[in-house]
Amino acid sequence: MLDPQEILSAAITLARQALDMLDSIDASHPAVHLQYAIDVMTDAPIPRTEEEAEAMLQTPECQALMRRLSFAAAQLH
Repeated sequence: MLDPQEILSAAITLARQALDMLDSIDASHPAVHLQYAIDVMTDAPIPRTEEEAEAMLQTPECQALMRRLSFAAAQLH
């Protein structure tokens, strides 16, 4: 039987690869949802203070998410 942690690790790796692929074609809408799934699978931290939120906004992952959201919002208009 496969180890559940190994399966989860493989799923996270594949999801990150898929996210890179979606970003390469500016598929923002599905990328935002996939990023959320990755955050859930990795137990991404939730900022609890203003300082934590400010620090998180500076991470490359958050910068990429903000680009996806901006692009998706622009497509709606």
